[in-house]
Amino acid sequence: MDLILQDMPQKKVVSFLSLSYAFISEVDLGSESLRFLGGSRFDIYGIWRVIFQKKYQAKYNNQQMTFRYFLAQKIPYISDNYLSYWSQLIKLSFKQYDVSHVEIDEQGNSKTKGNWKYEKVKEYTFEPITDCPLSIDGERYPSQPVKAKVLTKILKVFCY
Repeated sequence: MDLILQDMPQKKVVSFLSLSYAFISEVDLGSESLRFLGGSRFDIYGIWRVIFQKKYQAKYNNQQMTFRYFLAQKIPYISDNYLSYWSQLIKLSFKQYDVSHVEIDEQGNSKTKGNWKYEKVKEYTFEPITDCPLSIDGERYPSQPVKAKVLTKILKVFCY
């Protein structure tokens, strides 16, 4: 099993799911007070965040960009009913400010429409400029620079 090393100034975190910033981390972390609603907390808080969307500034691989969404993940689903990727490598997706969409085939290849960008990566750097918490595997981390690297086949998983 591959893991992801998230190297931050104060600590290193080994992650197995995802790192999110901007809209996705705001919905994930901002909806904590609505946990009593179960999974619908994401829908309800997500609608609220869509109504009042923000722009987020960050540097991705030393290139300054404006985001609405940023998600780097190792798993194909972001929730129980939302398939975001088909391929098995860690992915990085980010959305710049324009509204558009992406078409992804079953092999994980994408056709970019507008400013959506999907990349298969083995490592990346991400430096938030706009203050927004990072969500690493659903846990809150302060806004800070991250150097991420895939640790290929570092963990053995046995099932019987």
